[in-house]
Amino acid sequence: MMGKVRINMTSGDDSTPISNAFIDEYLEEANDAQIKVYLYLLRMMEAGRSTSVSDLADKFNHTEKDVLRALHYWEKLGLLGLEYDNAGRLNGIHIEDVASKQDTSPHVPLPARKEAPAPAPAPAMEPAGSASVSSPRTGRILRMPGVKALEASTEPLLFIAEQYFGRPLNPNEMSTILYIRDDLGFSEDLVDYLMQYCAERGACDFRYLEKVAVSWSEKGISTVDEARNETLRHDRDVYDILRSLGIETNPTDKELSYVAKWRTEYGFSTEVIKEACDRAVLSTVKGRIPYCDGILRKWKKSGVRNLEDIKKLDEEHSLSVRTQNASPSKRDARGTGPDTANRFNLFEQSGYDFEELERKIVEN
Repeated sequence: MMGKVRINMTSGDDSTPISNAFIDEYLEEANDAQIKVYLYLLRMMEAGRSTSVSDLADKFNHTEKDVLRALHYWEKLGLLGLEYDNAGRLNGIHIEDVASKQDTSPHVPLPARKEAPAPAPAPAMEPAGSASVSSPRTGRILRMPGVKALEASTEPLLFIAEQYFGRPLNPNEMSTILYIRDDLGFSEDLVDYLMQYCAERGACDFRYLEKVAVSWSEKGISTVDEARNETLRHDRDVYDILRSLGIETNPTDKELSYVAKWRTEYGFSTEVIKEACDRAVLSTVKGRIPYCDGILRKWKKSGVRNLEDIKKLDEEHSLSVRTQNASPSKRDARGTGPDTANRFNLFEQSGYDFEELERKIVEN
């Protein structure tokens, strides 16, 4: 077995210093793209040379999304600071000092800076839409032309988010959406449902949004239907609805899908759904959920929105029944209507002589 060997280094001017804390504590958990992006940023910083997201992607055979994910990974660990302009475009990257993980104090992301800490090159040298990378250690600036991928890749989701939360998003919130979509692998439909779910509950804090997203990811949730069933399992109203149908056990996916349809596709409130449940219980023992679904489907076609609408429908039905019963009907041979006739009188009477029949039975 080979023993330990001593490693000697020949000093030279062309080198890039790397923090020992980075090697000891961050290197092991980072993936290939994240390590390459971080080290190459250090290299370009020391050399004072330019690069871009597309250059990084081409150099290491990654996509631009891979590069952006790497940037956000290091930002969350506090090794990079990302800066955005007022329009939400990435326009600065700051390489922070590497802090040891042994420091147990919680990391609080630095607020977006309005200005780069080091002076930028002359305006004539700056390409439009560029972003800079600077280091508090060297003060050098690395120009990265055309870094607009964050805004362009999340534009539809950003618009949807602003509709749900009723305000423009700040850069950190945009960053959270990008993390959920790209790092957690959520589809845009799933991100949409996640934002809708949080907004409807008044949870406008994006830390809560991210917490829910991480929880879904850990549970393997990857579709809107799976997410909807997961949220329904934690909804007290859902259990009240199912108890109204006599279901006391943990709901099945099929049962949850019915409740989801009643609330989303039909658009009914809990009180309207429970009213239908009560009627289903009075009408049948088996198949109460499909029966209840039939009631709600008819109410939807009739334009029902609340309990008052249901009351009006009931009154209209009762009036219709009374009108039909009061209408003229055919009389039988004795002139007796259906309201006064004995049901046996509706059949033609036989001409049997029962006394004669009884006598014959006795004689035999």
